[in-house]
Amino acid sequence: RVVAVTDGAPGRAVAQVSATGFNPVVAQCAANPSTVVAIHESTVLEGHDSIDLTGRPLVRYEWTLTERPLGSTLELPEVPVSQPDIANFSPDVVGTWGFELVVENADGVRSEPCTAELEAIVDRELWIELSWTMMGDDLDLHFLRPGAHLESVFGDCYYGTCVDRSLDWGPPGPDGNPSLDRDDINGRGPENINADGLEPGDYEIWVHDYQSSVAGGTNEATVRVYVGGALAWESTSEFVGEDMRTHIATVRWPEGLVLAP
Repeated sequence: RVVAVTDGAPGRAVAQVSATGFNPVVAQCAANPSTVVAIHESTVLEGHDSIDLTGRPLVRYEWTLTERPLGSTLELPEVPVSQPDIANFSPDVVGTWGFELVVENADGVRSEPCTAELEAIVDRELWIELSWTMMGDDLDLHFLRPGAHLESVFGDCYYGTCVDRSLDWGPPGPDGNPSLDRDDINGRGPENINADGLEPGDYEIWVHDYQSSVAGGTNEATVRVYVGGALAWESTSEFVGEDMRTHIATVRWPEGLVLAP
């Protein structure tokens, strides 16, 4: 048996479907835009084009985060289930993100899941990410210019010196200055340091287990280095005890080579 589904206007059919197993509730979803710069840009998760082909109102929109890159601790913001869209979702880690939307009409009929993807990219020549496994153990990312030592005032980019490209390493102005674009104290990261226009030389990446954050057991920290927008290097190190400082890698610039210590 075939039934006509109308949009409410008498005699005007918008679909003809089998009455057996037909679900008139259709979820439609998208990330708009579908590509954004991690940390610095955001997207809107759009579900407002979802529809009930019989004309019944949709009353519930259930978004789920189904995929996120390793190292992210981000969750979807809490919004009313009656709200079809989620605004200002800003990914904290580079990579592919997946979402799912299920909608429900006033009679309790639920749609099949709709899936959407978001690609988080980099916009700096050098992009460094740090994440770790244990909550409450504060690890700090450090990026040292050639010849500098840890926690030097002008030579070490870290939480104490390096916000908003305020560390003057290159020519006048922000070009060549690194920036700590994300710091994390109580979670599992990520932390993020980026740079453009660096002067030639060997730059060191270090991780410091900050001494006032105590967590028992072994903590694993992962560092990813992106050069020219592509993942160039990745490594995981173990941290045991407090106040441990580890040289993770050296970045040779402008070659973009990442060298293990």
